[in-house]
Amino acid sequence: MALFHLGAGGGECVEYGYKGKGVLMHMIGDGHGMPLRFSVTSAKGDERKQLVALVNQLPVIRKFHFFYADKGYDANWIRLYLVRKNWYPMIPRRKFATSPRVKTNPMLKKLNCRWKIERTFAWIKRKYRRIQTRWERRMCYWEGFVSVAMIMLWVEKLVG
Repeated sequence: MALFHLGAGGGECVEYGYKGKGVLMHMIGDGHGMPLRFSVTSAKGDERKQLVALVNQLPVIRKFHFFYADKGYDANWIRLYLVRKNWYPMIPRRKFATSPRVKTNPMLKKLNCRWKIERTFAWIKRKYRRIQTRWERRMCYWEGFVSVAMIMLWVEKLVG
């Protein structure tokens, strides 16, 4: 019987983060929750830096559109960056934010569509088990499976 050396646990880009060991998937979607761009990073990374890379991949827009994000992306420099790119940031403030709170229009709270992105993550992880649990040690393989899952979502929407 041959004994094999066990590989080091984890894999490429797997680190300890806020909720434990793993990776984070960042996604920008349209108003219906359909994915437009995504990136995958280690769980230890700063979410706010990934937003800039994703927004730079989007086409330039001329009029203002709403940009919804969760509290992990809350920073004044991100808000200014999005305004310069003609996006109106709809990012809730963190609980212990150091910046002064600005009163928002109560009508804007009714327009919150961030749940659509969370729904898209739930669809992907429910339909494609390969995405829910990352078994691949190399990040490029797993990103390929995520790309195929995003393409399949678009095909289902377009075909019917």
